[in-house]
Formats: sequence, C-alpha cells, structure tokens
Amino acid sequence: MRLPEIAQLLTDDPGPFATAYADVSRVAEAGDDAVALTARAAHDELVAAGAPAAVAEAVRDALGASTHEGGEVARVVVASERGVRHVALVRGRRPQPSTSWGALPDLGPWLEDATLVTPFVLARVDHEGGSVATYADAAAAPDHEAEATGGDPNFLHKAGGGGMSYGRHEHSVEEEWKRSADAVAEEVERQVRVGPSLVLVGGEPDAVSELKAKLAHVEAEVVELQGGRRNADGGEEAFAAEITQALRGRAVSASLDALEELKQRLGEQAQGKSARAASGVHDVLDALVRGQVDTLLIDVRAAAETSVTPADQPGLDLGAVVTLDAVPADQVLLALAALTGADVRAARRSTLGGEPVAAVLRWDNTAEPEAPSASR
Repeated sequence: MRLPEIAQLLTDDPGPFATAYADVSRVAEAGDDAVALTARAAHDELVAAGAPAAVAEAVRDALGASTHEGGEVARVVVASERGVRHVALVRGRRPQPSTSWGALPDLGPWLEDATLVTPFVLARVDHEGGSVATYADAAAAPDHEAEATGGDPNFLHKAGGGGMSYGRHEHSVEEEWKRSADAVAEEVERQVRVGPSLVLVGGEPDAVSELKAKLAHVEAEVVELQGGRRNADGGEEAFAAEITQALRGRAVSASLDALEELKQRLGEQAQGKSARAASGVHDVLDALVRGQVDTLLIDVRAAAETSVTPADQPGLDLGAVVTLDAVPADQVLLALAALTGADVRAARRSTLGGEPVAAVLRWDNTAEPEAPSASR
C-alpha cells in the first residue's frame, strides 16, 4: 500500500504527533462502553507520555466516535497540536491497543493490519439489476457507488402459468438475468478504469454467472462470492466476513509475489549481476533518501528495536518534521516511504534474510536513474 495521506501530513505538519491504534468494535452488548474505556485509556497513556491534554483529548474523541460499521473493526488516529490529522479504519479485531507520542507518527502496528487490505470493486447482481461500489478497503465507506437497473423488478411476480407457457417463461427469465448482467457489467467496467484491479461479485447465482461471463475481458481479477443476495436473512454479516476473507487472500498473494521478487533480486545481486535490491536498515535508508525504493518490505516490530538519528543521515528529509533526536527506525522508514511514494508491505524478519527491512529498487543501485522520456 502507498501512503499519500501520510506524505501530505508530514509535508504540512512539523509535529510532534500522538498516535493511537485500537479495536473499536461494537459487536458485543457492551460495545459502546468498551470502546469508551479504550479511548479513555489511550488518552491517559498519551498524557503520561507527555502529550498536551488538548491533543490527548482529540485522540480520545476521534478514537471513540462511531464507525458506522458493523462487525469487528480497528481505528488508527494521528493528531498534533493542529488537531486530528489522520483517521483510518481496518476491518478485523486488534487485541492489543497501542499509543505513542513522538516526533513522527507511530504507524507500524496499524500498517501490519492495513497492508492486508486492497482496493476493490464490489458488484451485487440479481434479476432487477444490481449495485456497484468502489472501496479503498473493507472497513471504509465506498468511494463511489451506483445502482444499475436492467431487468424488470416485478418480473418474477408476474403470472408464469404452466404447461405450454412454461418454456416461454423460462426463456424470459434468462433474458432478465442477461439484461441485469449487461447493466451491472457496464458500471463495473467504468469503476475498474479508475484503478482497482480486483472485482468481487455476489448475488443471485444465475445473474452472477452471466456477469462473470461479461467481465471476462476486463483487466481485473474477478472473484465470485457465495453471498450477496438482497434481503437474505442474516446474510450481510456473513457476506462482510466473506469479503474480508477474499481481500486478505489477495493481499497475502501480493505480498508473496513481492517477497519472491525480492529474493530473485537479492540473488542476482549476490552473483554480481545487478543491484536492484537493498537489505538492512542502513542500506534501505540510503535507498529511501535517494527516492530509489519501489517496494518496502518491513518487519515493523523488529525495525522498532533499532533507532535512527536523522541528523546523522546526510540528505534525509522528513518533510516539515525537524528532529535531531534518535527515532525508532520503523517510524523513519515508513515516513520516508510515504514521502517518496513507495509501496509498503508488512513482512517477517525470517522472510527478509534475517534483516528487519528490505526493499525492491526502482533502478540498479550501481547506476544512475534513467532520465524520463520526453514522450511519456
């Protein structure tokens, strides 16, 4: 995932920052009370760490606000003396809350969960048509949504009769599925064009089959879900869980692809063929300073065990943030990744050759970057 909102935050705000990440699910009967206690505890921890009371109160209020979402969900809040600067939700339960007050936002705990989500288009279809919506992740409201109507909403309630008319009725039902699929497919194509490369499809099985056939040429992965029928008893919660499972499967697959590419590039580097990868805090930090990192793979807990002193790193630019003190390495690495537009993925040290961080580079480390083509 890329972090443009964090990049903007660091460009505009010199900090320091209060960060809180906690479970804010309200699935239990006492959910509201539990969330209020969690928000209050975050407030108290931030004050004890030195955060101004007004900043801690802003975090408490933002953390405890309603998510307007069902199911299990966690929220991250970043605030400074300029107010609440970043809020995001992640689907799933976060059993251990975390808080921080320091020169940079402490986004590592949130990142571990957030990199398991991916932007997607959700299409639900039946004989009446369907709905199509684009989501940044499964815990957010849709960025764009539209209703697509192609079939007759009263068709299945019309007299079908029996005998000789049955065959004609069956044929007409098939035509309704096709018209619905046509309308929804057109809207899916429109929304896929703006970026998402994953389409989740649910609803009436016959309409879903028609829709999948019509999306065969779309440049996106199409995944069929079992749920998604309108007005299904107890279906929404199960459908939300199915969506989460599909998204996490896709994210894990993408992370495995990134790790495989890293392994290949490190192997080439060991053989002296190229230097299109970096490994270890020092080398990755240098690559980030040069704006060279395409994909950052980081074990945030392991990286947090190391500190970086920005004043000792020539060329290191943290936007509006100026600090001479030592900062946990994970915070510096993530800040630089955000500011340079790198893709960030959580990993484990054991998959990174024993190092807490590694990176796939945009160009060979031993060569100068190519000048952009005038035709691009």
